[in-house]
Amino acid sequence: MEKEEILKNLAKSVVDGDEEGAKKWAEEAIKNNIDAYEAIMNGLAEGMRVVSELYEKGEYYVPEVLLSASAMNAAVEILKPHIKVEKTEKPITIVLGVVEGDIHDIGKNLVKTMLESAGFNVIDLGKDVP
Repeated sequence: MEKEEILKNLAKSVVDGDEEGAKKWAEEAIKNNIDAYEAIMNGLAEGMRVVSELYEKGEYYVPEVLLSASAMNAAVEILKPHIKVEKTEKPITIVLGVVEGDIHDIGKNLVKTMLESAGFNVIDLGKDVP
């Protein structure tokens, strides 16, 4: 199966809020030796970019965004163990959190995955942090 087709289907699964589809295409990416980081960035994150555009246009609402985020997170959990982490001699530690009053951690979780895959130590304070 072609890499572009798999990445496109990962993105589509996220846009559709299809958790099972996202997991299936994440497994397909691994099976076809697609770099896990690339699958996240060029598949899942691309899907969330489209979701963000649809939300801004008023075509998607919070429930659709949450379904899409759930699909993305399910696929990330499958891909995460396959990310090639770059080790550094003295890793930098980054603290992440979502401010008090904001209960949505979609973006934070994506940033956390990208930072961890780049070799950073990440301390996640969660959401609604005072």
